[in-house]
Amino acid sequence: MSDLRIGIAVHAGLSDELHDALVRIAERCDVAPVSDGGRFDAVVRTAESTPAHGERALVWLDDPEAPVPAWASAVLTAPRTADAVAATAPVPVVPLGPAPRHPSARPLAPFTRDRVRRARGLTGPSVAHGGPDGWTWDGADVPDDAVATAAALASVVVAHDEPAAVLAAAWAAPVVAPADVRAEVGLPDVGDDLEAAAESLLADAVARARHARACRAAYERTYDADGAVRTLATVLGVRPSSPWRTGYADALDGLGTPAGSNVRARAHDALRSLRSHR
Repeated sequence: MSDLRIGIAVHAGLSDELHDALVRIAERCDVAPVSDGGRFDAVVRTAESTPAHGERALVWLDDPEAPVPAWASAVLTAPRTADAVAATAPVPVVPLGPAPRHPSARPLAPFTRDRVRRARGLTGPSVAHGGPDGWTWDGADVPDDAVATAAALASVVVAHDEPAAVLAAAWAAPVVAPADVRAEVGLPDVGDDLEAAAESLLADAVARARHARACRAAYERTYDADGAVRTLATVLGVRPSSPWRTGYADALDGLGTPAGSNVRARAHDALRSLRSHR
């Protein structure tokens, strides 16, 4: 649950996309109708309404060509229209979409994947294929209960349908997919020859890392409502009420770093040392 308190000032006749966005906010924030009164960090309105004096308002836009009202502190919109709105909007744009998928997935960078594969004795190109007929790893069938592991550790994932592409992108895999799947998920263009694209990424570690980041960003834009609410809190300048959850701790949480890991201990020691010299 976020510390944000969000007021709702929209009425009947909501679009399905606005309904989904409000549900995502209500799942993560303290939400109430503006008629309830009290202090709100921001109020969600449609472009036709008029905010109260001094109110920080968030405008919902369905139409990417609609102008952003001068009173808007930020724009909320569906993932499908986010890029088009952001291209011209004078304020931050926060996409909020359907129910999250694969919320337990965490981004694994290519170099981390390489290290884990070496530790597990996995050799070969480590290219996974996923689609309606199941998953394979370098040509060998992957059991259903190991599909997420394949998505998390593959050097490259060739996704033949939308579910495979979303799962792979959730784990920050470098994903190559057909044009229709790329358009549906928002993945970067790789051309029509998927095998050639996979080989090209395998041969270039820097390009593979950049592609992986772009794929994870596409996932977050559409399917990661937690990230969208964190972005909204940043836009509104709202700090968490629990100061120990700020800074590096949230970043490590987002990466799924275990509570007692050496990474956390080293970060804590480094920051404590810096504070002692202030």
